[in-house]
Amino acid sequence: MRPGRPGTRPIFLVQPIGGTVYTYLPLARHLDAGGAAIFGVRASGTDPGEPVLDEVPAMAERYVADILREQPEGPYTVGGHSAGGITAYEVARQLEARGQAVKLLILDAPSMPAVYDDVIETIDDFLRSHEAFASCESTSYQSFVAALETDPALRQIVLATCLAEQRYKPRPISAEVVYFAASEQRDARDTHAGMYWLDLVEGEFSLYRTPGDHFTMMDDPWVETLARLIDRHLARDLPRRA
Repeated sequence: MRPGRPGTRPIFLVQPIGGTVYTYLPLARHLDAGGAAIFGVRASGTDPGEPVLDEVPAMAERYVADILREQPEGPYTVGGHSAGGITAYEVARQLEARGQAVKLLILDAPSMPAVYDDVIETIDDFLRSHEAFASCESTSYQSFVAALETDPALRQIVLATCLAEQRYKPRPISAEVVYFAASEQRDARDTHAGMYWLDLVEGEFSLYRTPGDHFTMMDDPWVETLARLIDRHLARDLPRRA
C-alpha cells in the first residue's frame, strides 16, 4: 500500500470483513510510522479460483505465510480493523508461537461475546446486526453495503468471515497490544470491547480513544487523529537522532 525506507519495520494490516484492504488507504496516506512500508493483507477468495476460508486459524496461517515472505524475521507490527483485528490477533499469536516478538494494533475490534451473540447465516442477518450504522456517515461503509447487493463473491467472503469469527476461541498472548477505540460507540451491547482484549493479553496493553464511530474512524477527516495516535505510539520504538 506504500513503499518504505530501507531499514524500517513494515506494518501489515489484515483485511476486515469484506476481504479487501481498501479501507486502510486513508490511514496509509496519513501514517508516518518512521517511513515504514505498509502492506495490506487481503483475504483468500478475492481473486478468482482461490478458496474462501471460514476458520480464523486457517486464515491467519495463510496471512503469516504472506507476511514471512515480505519480512522473514521479526519483530513484527501487525494490525487490523474490526473483524480484521480479530484475525490479526490470531496472526500475532501464530507469529509469537514461532518465537517472534509482535506489536499488535487492534482498531476497534468487537469483543468475542458480542460476536457470539450474533447468529449470521445470511446477508440480511449481517445487515440487521449492523442496523445501528444505517445512518453512518462513512462513505466507504455505505459503498460496502451497496456492493453487497451486487457482488456474490463479496457476500461469500463476508458470510465465511462471520462464520469464522463465531467459531474462533482466542487464546492468551504475550505480544504487546495497542487497542484503538472509536469515541462514538453505536453498538450499546459492546461499548467496552477493549477491556475484553485486555483480559486476554499477558504482555503490555495500551488503550487509546479516537474520534468517529466504528467506520468513520477509518475515513477522512477522522482517520488523521488515528494516524497521529499510532505514530505517537510507534515513535517509542524508533531510534533517537543524535
